[in-house]
Amino acid sequence: MKRPDYLYHFTSIEVLALILKYQKLRFRRLDFVDDPIEARTSDFGLQGKYILVSCWTNQADENLLQWSMYGKMFQGVRIRIRSDAPFDKPYEISAGDVPFGQLSEGTYFSSIEAHHLINDRYMIPPGDLFNHPCFEVKYTTDNERLVPKVISKDGTFGPDAFGYWQKDGPTVLLSEIGKYKNSVWKEQSEWRFMVPVFPMTREIFTKMSAKETCLEGAKLIFDAMEREQDPGLEYLDIPLKRSHIDQMEITLGPLTTAADRIIVESLCDSFAPKATIAESSLAGKVR
Repeated sequence: MKRPDYLYHFTSIEVLALILKYQKLRFRRLDFVDDPIEARTSDFGLQGKYILVSCWTNQADENLLQWSMYGKMFQGVRIRIRSDAPFDKPYEISAGDVPFGQLSEGTYFSSIEAHHLINDRYMIPPGDLFNHPCFEVKYTTDNERLVPKVISKDGTFGPDAFGYWQKDGPTVLLSEIGKYKNSVWKEQSEWRFMVPVFPMTREIFTKMSAKETCLEGAKLIFDAMEREQDPGLEYLDIPLKRSHIDQMEITLGPLTTAADRIIVESLCDSFAPKATIAESSLAGKVR
């Protein structure tokens, strides 16, 4: 399906306050989302802990399931943003910020701060993580897709693939995870943004910082993934572009009160004066 012009996210007024104040969206680990099956693979264990996602829907029409499950039982809000490259890149990263050859020279601007790109607990690949736009989740009952194989023996990948590459060894194709959900969730009509995270230890960090042992460090990362080492990162907050905040539409839940509206209006006045506030099409139709 063609990428929609707008994406929608149901949440609470409390979370809206954090989004508007800090101008960031929270990505959560795939093993913490609503469907526990998504984090599993059929050949490499629980690899969803190395995927962070931000989950949206393309449904312009309001959905009772979304309001009840994610919109604080009809008392939250629905956020609408433009889907085209919504994430800002305010952090300037230099070669000294990311050791062992992740960045050979010069600088670039990132959506993720340097201390999140590499530390002694986890590593996030540098560069423009959001080159590829959001993708549509597919719904199926095929267990081979719901619990996919992710090990590639020959190292071949498609144009939109990402994973952990090893020279002369098996590689992990993380982009196979989180593509499919069971058909019981199909009313969500979900679209996602995704960020990969890889486990790191002080030993691996030391070995890979010494470039002559970089390949040995790479093997240790693969071993850490095989034993499902926790990366120590449950979420990551990614900055939104100011232009997308200015064009944000905030729909009040059908059971929000006059006091809730005052709170949302105050938040917009303080942090997003150009955003618009809309009434729910379901107001007066649920209780």
